[in-house]
Amino acid sequence: MKRICVGVIGAWGHLGAVLEQIELMPAVEISGLAGVFPEDRHDQLQQAYTKAAQAKVYSTYQEMLQSNRPDVVVIGTRLDQIGVAACAAAQAGCHLICEKPLAIEVSTLARLWTTVQARAVACITMLANGDRPVIRAAAQMVRSGDLGTVAVVNVRKSYRWGERPEWFGRRDLYGGTIPWIGIHALDILWQVTGKQVVTVAARQGNLAHPELPGCEDYAAMLLELEGGGVCTISVDFLRPAGAPTHGDDWIRVIGSRGQLEAYLDRGPNGTCHVILGGTAGQDVKLPEAGHVFQRFLQTIGTGKAGELQADTAEAFRTTYLSLQTRRAAEQGGICNIDDRYSPAWMRSSGQRPG
Repeated sequence: MKRICVGVIGAWGHLGAVLEQIELMPAVEISGLAGVFPEDRHDQLQQAYTKAAQAKVYSTYQEMLQSNRPDVVVIGTRLDQIGVAACAAAQAGCHLICEKPLAIEVSTLARLWTTVQARAVACITMLANGDRPVIRAAAQMVRSGDLGTVAVVNVRKSYRWGERPEWFGRRDLYGGTIPWIGIHALDILWQVTGKQVVTVAARQGNLAHPELPGCEDYAAMLLELEGGGVCTISVDFLRPAGAPTHGDDWIRVIGSRGQLEAYLDRGPNGTCHVILGGTAGQDVKLPEAGHVFQRFLQTIGTGKAGELQADTAEAFRTTYLSLQTRRAAEQGGICNIDDRYSPAWMRSSGQRPG
């Protein structure tokens, strides 16, 4: 694996999740840190991660892209600026690991896709649900066929409100709770079942936090799945402050021959329970955790970035689905989901998904 230089753009979000894995990779260095806004500071990252402490700090990310020329850029910033910064980094020939969602408007997402494809760079988001042992166990069980045909899926994402930045209250800066939080549930649905969504109806609102009107504190979705079956998703920021964990997230899958329930926040690695036919239920043994960011960087370091085309398309597809689901909630109707960025769309557009 060749040496890889990583640049960091922004100072907000889940940057730490990526830097934790970079710390364990001797061939990867953080060569530059740059803000998006004048007030951006990287003090906490530099204190927490040795490689970040050794990086050069630039006044703007444009300067970093021009003079530092990193191989990979990690972007964590206000949600309306992710797609803008990602386009600039992709144009500079950098592979991308971005905070989710990749964009808060479909048009921005399309521009980013065009740039990513033109520059032949790979792009993933900081959605690491597939790394979680409990999600990996659930996916293995569903895809083994032991549950039979998947008929009903329920997913929940429930968070404490905690402290939210003021810009969460503006739709043009935040983009909505479905693209910010609901995208996790949509990703979990995909990671576990591999099912595409063909239609969606949704509702959302803000009942308890009028000080930030653009930040919905609840949302619900009903999705029709490709090949039959349905999924319901609920998302909220209403988990009580006294609850034992910040989140209470789970997925339930009902198949023609059994059911599965996977709880992400119960126990140190979550729990996965299955009932098959007339047998008594049992816990599913959890596999080791995955390391999606390490795998991404290793693939690039071995000169095989082309093998990340499917991962790139998946990141765009999940973002696109979250934006279309938000549209259904805003319009109050049913939204048909086309196959943009899906494996079928990749094939029909003459691109190989993998």
